[in-house]
Amino acid sequence: WAPATCPTPDLLASAAYGDEPARIWDAARGRCKSTVAVKPLGGAHSMAWSPHAPLIAVASDICSVSLCSTSTWEPATHLTIPVRPGCVAWCPAACRAQLAIGNLRGAVQLWDAGIAGAAERVLTKQVHTRIVLSMDYSPTDHHLLASGSADKTVRLWDTRSRSSNCSSIGCEGPALSLSWSPCGTPTARQHWWIPARCNDSTHSMWMEPASCHGPPLEI
Repeated sequence: WAPATCPTPDLLASAAYGDEPARIWDAARGRCKSTVAVKPLGGAHSMAWSPHAPLIAVASDICSVSLCSTSTWEPATHLTIPVRPGCVAWCPAACRAQLAIGNLRGAVQLWDAGIAGAAERVLTKQVHTRIVLSMDYSPTDHHLLASGSADKTVRLWDTRSRSSNCSSIGCEGPALSLSWSPCGTPTARQHWWIPARCNDSTHSMWMEPASCHGPPLEI
């Protein structure tokens, strides 16, 4: 869903693997309002609204991430990366316009992006051994990033550090999606919700970053 930074409320963004463009939906009218162009031409499979700037990040099937204006839906800039992106996520901190890009080979790049769309890469970190499928910043400690991968692990790591040390949890299948619980503070115990697909079933679990374990819940 569109955040407060988007000029038009009640908008929903969707993306899928393939040659289909990203789409912006008018939820009130139940129709597609616009498509979001990505360059070079290709499909869009991951999107993320910026929480503090009128931008939306769109990852394409080619080695590119477009930062598009939410006023015109046209690209403000294109970030060229050496490996095809798997997913994107914005840091929720008001003082940091940071974009994380996970790629096909398990690395995560961190970019500093301005309101106008100008961006600079500040860090590349090898976090996983296979494609990064999902990422989410902690809502209370904005330096913590959780990333899930096709290597059947979820890793919790500090984006301020260049060290490869991080907390890790093994999953029964690829970590297709993950999200932090909105409750908690940086000093309190926090939990995060991680659905991971395994064969034909989906397992969901609560996990504590301190201990990185939790019972799976069958869905």
